[in-house]
Amino acid sequence: MPVTTYRCVTEHFILIFRAALKARRESVYFSFFREVKMKTGEAVKEHPLRRGNNAIKHPLCDGNGMMRVYQVFPFHYSNIEAMKRDFHRIKKMGFDMLWFNPLFETGSCPIVCMDRETGVLENEVLGSLYAMKAQIDPEENNIDERFLYGNGFTGRGFLFDAVNSPVDIKRLRAAETNRMLASITEMAAKEGLACLSDLVLNHVSSDSPLCQAHPEWFLPIESHYPDVSPFNYAKHAQEIIENYWKPHIKRCVEAGFLGFRIDLALNIPWQVREALYAYAYDLIRQKYNYPAVIFDETLYKNLTHEEMRQRVMTQCVAPTYITSSGYWAKANLHKHGRMPSWLYCETLAKDSAIATERRTGLLRASSELNQFQGTVNGTSSHDVLSLANKILNDMAELRFQAIPLLVEAYENIKRKIREKYPSCEDEGRRDELKEAYHLQFLYSFKEEIKKELMQEGKSQTEFQKRYFGSLAISAFAAKAGWHVLCGDEFSDFTEKSVFYNGKTRTDFYPQRKHVVFKNVPPEILNSVLSQMAEKTLLSKGDFLSEFYPGLSFSKLKEQLLQPYIASLCREINVGNRSVCDEFSDLMRKKNIEVHFNENDYIPCVRDEQNRWGGNQDFRDFILDMNLILEKLTPAYAKQTFSCEVITLETGPNVMVFVRKMDAYFETIFVNIHPEISVELTDDMLKEVANIYQGRVPSFKGAYDAVMESKKFLSNGMILPPKRCDEKLFFQYRQSRFFFQEGIVAGQESEDSSRPCSASSSPAGQGMS
Repeated sequence: MPVTTYRCVTEHFILIFRAALKARRESVYFSFFREVKMKTGEAVKEHPLRRGNNAIKHPLCDGNGMMRVYQVFPFHYSNIEAMKRDFHRIKKMGFDMLWFNPLFETGSCPIVCMDRETGVLENEVLGSLYAMKAQIDPEENNIDERFLYGNGFTGRGFLFDAVNSPVDIKRLRAAETNRMLASITEMAAKEGLACLSDLVLNHVSSDSPLCQAHPEWFLPIESHYPDVSPFNYAKHAQEIIENYWKPHIKRCVEAGFLGFRIDLALNIPWQVREALYAYAYDLIRQKYNYPAVIFDETLYKNLTHEEMRQRVMTQCVAPTYITSSGYWAKANLHKHGRMPSWLYCETLAKDSAIATERRTGLLRASSELNQFQGTVNGTSSHDVLSLANKILNDMAELRFQAIPLLVEAYENIKRKIREKYPSCEDEGRRDELKEAYHLQFLYSFKEEIKKELMQEGKSQTEFQKRYFGSLAISAFAAKAGWHVLCGDEFSDFTEKSVFYNGKTRTDFYPQRKHVVFKNVPPEILNSVLSQMAEKTLLSKGDFLSEFYPGLSFSKLKEQLLQPYIASLCREINVGNRSVCDEFSDLMRKKNIEVHFNENDYIPCVRDEQNRWGGNQDFRDFILDMNLILEKLTPAYAKQTFSCEVITLETGPNVMVFVRKMDAYFETIFVNIHPEISVELTDDMLKEVANIYQGRVPSFKGAYDAVMESKKFLSNGMILPPKRCDEKLFFQYRQSRFFFQEGIVAGQESEDSSRPCSASSSPAGQGMS
């Protein structure tokens, strides 16, 4: 509908319902309708997001191109207002962008999936954030009401109960949707944050009205993903682009989003992506005078790097950023922290793919659209284990490997999986099953470590060092920055499920707990739940059920039952009727009556106020990483990037990053145990330079380049007092160390009696 017509229709409805809404004249809804009456030209001219009218420091036009993104996970907030209130806290951690998972209405086709916390399979779920039912219909309220009101699937009501016509309700709810989207971006802009929207170009939900309206637009539904219908771009690309995606992109841009994260970019033909990228770039430039941020999600396997490049490359218009696979890379501590070779190759391939013209194979001419480009790491995301659980798994793996019987059992299960699913087409299923059983074997060890983390000790120290190191790798090992998942700043162990429980249509990981787990003695609960868990495990008839009966050690049986007990507790807490009935019957045999009314549950809300249940705080460290990123060499598209991660014998709590951008070097020293200060010594510098020279033997000047590079120190690194070695002291001064807030520095100035503290050498100021 043209803007002028839409404005007239809206004004018409204002007149019609003025009497009905009189009592709400001062409400936020009525205020919105007064705003709608503004002339379109005035609204664009004075838009609060327009460049120069807000506090946004855009990385592509006001910064060095380093992405500092916080992933806002909608299910982590009770409603949108709570989400908006959190923007100030996010900004204080040094982020400049927000990436929102899809906020639009989701489908309701049930599927089964694995629980990423326990590894238990066959959980019925629905309502994936990425199986969107409606995105652009102007007569529908497309924001999922679960986010608007925060009350799940109960108590749903219309915003305007004085209106009776279904058509009128649709239009008014559509207006409310637009207002709500705009309110998110406007609040973010006030905090200096730009907003990115998730763009799911591959599919819509299989029960979307679009599938009935345009069945020719879609490919057959895949058996592994029955909740989504993939687009048929091969035959109908132009229709889909013009009639579906461009209106959706326009709506998001008009609501104030300054860019898009492209889900499953490798599945989308490059011609489709390029057409939509060009449209988004032009639209955002015209409306806000900002360059658009386009962020491709390109995680892949079973492709060579060259095959990946061919899928990613476009001709004239390319994405700004592209995801790296650094999340899966582990520093080899036996080789001074060297990262796996595949990560180096992938980084080069991806940086090249987005900077190269498809037809000529040459680098694109410089322009504002591609001045900055590069790979971006993530601490974690909704697709993978949270960073806390990933580290917990790594620690649990060491304990698991110490029990040969369990290791042998897992190897036998993997062999049987390969025998049952031998073909290439079954690889996805093979990987899922291997991961599921691996998580089940690790679960008891993870719970054991979680308890140890509640108090100071060896486990807590190891966990924190691993966590600090992983955060630093995410921040610095990619060319152009990082994104941090909501909750990773607090080591939140609860997985970010994009689904709802299929039986109860509530949070997959419930935010309440039944009183029975508080009031009944643990030995009785454990007896009943173990009986139910054993029945569940044996009834599956899978690989683990074949191994379990042969175990003669009760301790090992208890370990293998733990993930199934946890799964049953989750189902009881969400109110799964069949599980609750069985549990109630067994408890009755113990002379205990259990009821499942609303008042039989204790709220256990996870939100920003209680750190989503996380018991660690890494916010200061994340701020430190962001402050350093802000000062690094710009991530220019044409520059070749590499990064070496180095751990030291002379500084066991220090992780070093030598970043090379063409011929320009920077060295970052990170204290991964910042509670204990580490003095940067000349031996450390020489060890870093020697290790780097050894990794790039063909570069004869590598040692000197590292010694003379600009250097950055994280919090907890101390610069030593002035030394007798004047040459080293000269190198310190020439290297231009940068201090971040909170760094304690030694006596380095000419006046050896005055310490050079953070306040006397602020971030971004070189030591002259």
